[in-house]
Amino acid sequence: MARVKTIFPVQSVTGSLVPKGTVFRKKIYRDSEGRVVAEGEVESYIIQHPRDIKKTPYTSGELRTHDIFRQASLQTIEILRRPIERAEWELRWKKQLKHGEPSAPIDKKTGARKIYKRLDAFIRTCLIRELQQNP
Repeated sequence: MARVKTIFPVQSVTGSLVPKGTVFRKKIYRDSEGRVVAEGEVESYIIQHPRDIKKTPYTSGELRTHDIFRQASLQTIEILRRPIERAEWELRWKKQLKHGEPSAPIDKKTGARKIYKRLDAFIRTCLIRELQQNP
């Protein structure tokens, strides 16, 4: 994925300018009150070779990863629906915004623990790490 630097008068570009062309995007991360926590860089990419699952089905390892992600995503949705559990996770998430969690992977760019800018992504990755350790 390429990084894009926009110049005046273009402030931002989202999507593709032509069909099947280069896609541009910029992620904006918000907390539960809608305040912007962080902004990602402007990215660009081209979808060149989408996978045809009928021709190349998932391997057993890919299926396991897919199932773990699905299970963690469903658990995340349930946690976000329960106010007490959500509040506990939110405290943990806000704490890791300053100092990454000890169990978080090392960020290659900074050399420090990865910091998750979205609550749902933080919960999901914590659950994924948990599910991967327990077969």
